[in-house]
Amino acid sequence: MRAMISGETVTVLSPVSAGEDEYGQAVREWLEAPVDDVLVCGPSTEDIGSGRPDGDAVSLTLHFPKAFAASLRGCRVALRGKTFDVLGDPVALTAANVPGRWDRAVPVRLVEG
Repeated sequence: MRAMISGETVTVLSPVSAGEDEYGQAVREWLEAPVDDVLVCGPSTEDIGSGRPDGDAVSLTLHFPKAFAASLRGCRVALRGKTFDVLGDPVALTAANVPGRWDRAVPVRLVEG
């Protein structure tokens, strides 16, 4: 019997402008949107360096389903109790080159400490 690959639900947090604070600085709010069937691959970890001895970073690659078409530039993704920053603006591969359900590899990173 062949095992089925299944993804999990993550929450995409998209930044939206919420005006300015009393100092004229831009204020952002985060719109939340659940996305089902996302594959989580990784992780890789690294130390931040001598300037931040308690710091570390965790990187993952999330594979989004073909049904997801929005831009991820500037977004965050919440999963498993942590919130990761999306790196860049990942684009989907062409449908002809992707026979499965997932067509967009999304690199994300969380830095702590």
